[in-house]
Amino acid sequence: MGGFIAIKLAIEYPEILDKLVLIGTNARNISQKRKLLLEKSLTTLNKNNFAKLFYQKNYSSYFSNKDLKNTSYQNTVYLMAKQLGYKTFLDQTNLILKRPNQLNKLDKIVSKTLIIRGKNDKLSSNIMNNELNKKIKYSVYTEIKNSSHFVMLEKPKTFNKIITNFLF
Repeated sequence: MGGFIAIKLAIEYPEILDKLVLIGTNARNISQKRKLLLEKSLTTLNKNNFAKLFYQKNYSSYFSNKDLKNTSYQNTVYLMAKQLGYKTFLDQTNLILKRPNQLNKLDKIVSKTLIIRGKNDKLSSNIMNNELNKKIKYSVYTEIKNSSHFVMLEKPKTFNKIITNFLF
């Protein structure tokens, strides 16, 4: 949810930002297909089964196919789900379901903006990130090879170098 929140802040309070980093995000509302999947997850997940089922249903969408068997990543995603808990999942899912389309407001972002995407990201497409890049006036867009939605875990050195170069 960080990208959606950052975009909203940059649109509504441009004076508080000098630089903005957007990672694996977009400014669209959700598709009907994703809406149905999220609504279904709200009815099937509960406090008792949440972490296990969330992990099982979502893990493969976060990483490149080559990294799906990485036990460190598996443990990280499962523990994140468990630690954040069911209430966080409910809150986040409900926010996603209500998320407005912000595409027509992106021209209000005036801060220098870095858009990063893992090249194999299954949740945030190249098309979506190119939209951001075209509509945000002072933006640069970069993709990191051999990574997906959790690009910061898959390619931490490359990721950190790109961000450091942008910020400093």
